[in-house]
Amino acid sequence: MRMLAVSALLTVLFVVAPNARAAPDESQALEVLKSDYPEAKHWPGAAERSVEFCGGDWCQQVVSVGATSTREAWDAVFVLFYFLDPDEDYTKRRRDAAENIVARSAKHCLARSGDLRASCVLDSLQKKFGFEYRRVQYDVGHRCHSEIAVKPPFFTKKGGCARMEKGAFRE
Repeated sequence: MRMLAVSALLTVLFVVAPNARAAPDESQALEVLKSDYPEAKHWPGAAERSVEFCGGDWCQQVVSVGATSTREAWDAVFVLFYFLDPDEDYTKRRRDAAENIVARSAKHCLARSGDLRASCVLDSLQKKFGFEYRRVQYDVGHRCHSEIAVKPPFFTKKGGCARMEKGAFRE
């Protein structure tokens, strides 16, 4: 179940400059997430060449090896959020955005549903761009993550925790 009053965190530590705006074709997934969670804050230093979106006490992170723009990474973040943390009201409200993002990211995945569609899109983006997917949690000065697989049940026990430096968080 999604948390209602969510404090959203938003980190873009990718190839683009911190204050740069994404090109119009790169922003649909990011704009949807920002619209749904307008209290965006930045958490710098999570990982080089990554995009991270946090809602409440969990985050979805996409680390890129080969993408040269953030559009594909934000597409993957949206897919992780939309499919792996299902909420009936949210999935109904964002169905059109999900269809557009899936169609742009992996057209061959459109005929599938639920976990199979998520798996197909995440696998396709991983093969194209070398993405790694993580679920991240921040707690009492630590940043912990677990790897997300591209096949159900998705969540793995691989991961780790690291102590964060003081002052790493900025609004």
